[in-house]
Amino acid sequence: MVIRFLLGVSESVVTPGFVMYTSMFYTRREQVMRTMMWGCMQGVFTIVASLMSYGLGHITNTALRPWMYIYLVLGLLSVIVGVSWLVFMPQTPNTARFLTHDEQLVAVRRVASNLMGIKNYQWKYYQMWHAIKDVKTWLILIFVLFTMLPNGGLTSFGSLVISGLGFNPFQTLLIGLPSSIVSSGSMVAWGLISLKHGNLRTLGMAIPLLPAIAGISAVYATMNTDANKYGRVVAYWLINSYAVTVRALFISNTMLLPSPS
Repeated sequence: MVIRFLLGVSESVVTPGFVMYTSMFYTRREQVMRTMMWGCMQGVFTIVASLMSYGLGHITNTALRPWMYIYLVLGLLSVIVGVSWLVFMPQTPNTARFLTHDEQLVAVRRVASNLMGIKNYQWKYYQMWHAIKDVKTWLILIFVLFTMLPNGGLTSFGSLVISGLGFNPFQTLLIGLPSSIVSSGSMVAWGLISLKHGNLRTLGMAIPLLPAIAGISAVYATMNTDANKYGRVVAYWLINSYAVTVRALFISNTMLLPSPS
């Protein structure tokens, strides 16, 4: 539990960091699809990691156990990605080495309409108090909390749920892949819809939850029954459509303001 808490602390800055980084390089309207694209990579990499785990899990007759190889390979990959980001990714558009000086100026001017700036180390207490006193802040906090509770359960115990449906450990790895496809596909689909239609705050947070509620209801309602296990698996896959709801917060805030001319 301690290690899981530290993991949560470490990864808590990833999403807000990506949001800020995206806002420094793209206009508000451009952020819509790009936010969904990097958001859906969680599901995409889950597919890749599951396939890698499936292959590494078949390693036998070595000094290390199969699960050790899985953590070593994925852990090393995480370190490589983190170091590569620090080395190659610019902090701001005007320090991007892959842009000429004129292109850097254009990049900064393009995002000026966002009214967010590109970098500021000054701590402004009045902004903190404005956020704390804003009712919307607490409503969003409550919404994200209740949305992420099932996320933690599915992430940590999803394999147990699938194995409980009657599949062995290796089948569990493969059968869980379509749930990631549903997660990533929902984000891309909602991103495309958001490019054509604005003011999606309420709908964006509600509609993607409907398949998830239907899926989890079907799995729960068929407990201790003779229901077809493959049908229950399909219902389980639908649960991951909820993943788009938090991203819909970013999309709705982006679409509320007019795109720059």
